[in-house]
Amino acid sequence: MDENKTLIDILFDEENVDGITLRLDDGQEVDFEQIATIPLKSGANYAILKPTVELEGVADDEVMIFRIIDENGGRLELETDDDVLDEVYETYCELLDEYAEEDE
Repeated sequence: MDENKTLIDILFDEENVDGITLRLDDGQEVDFEQIATIPLKSGANYAILKPTVELEGVADDEVMIFRIIDENGGRLELETDDDVLDEVYETYCELLDEYAEEDE
């Protein structure tokens, strides 16, 4: 991660291809691949991240969804509310459909 950029800068940088390293609550550092940044109608933003290493409780084909907290350079909070997770996923699918239509 570029030391001059905040987490928020990196998450919203459309040209960023580098992974993101997060420190978990237990102090373990884990590398993630950024799949997407999703804005919801409520104004909240979410990051869809895929761990690049095996994590307990996370299958190889699963992603993790984090709420982006824009304070003090930014931080991420793992989202656990099923309704919010569903809304993020639905918005992600809608955005994919929009991009697919633009490419046609």
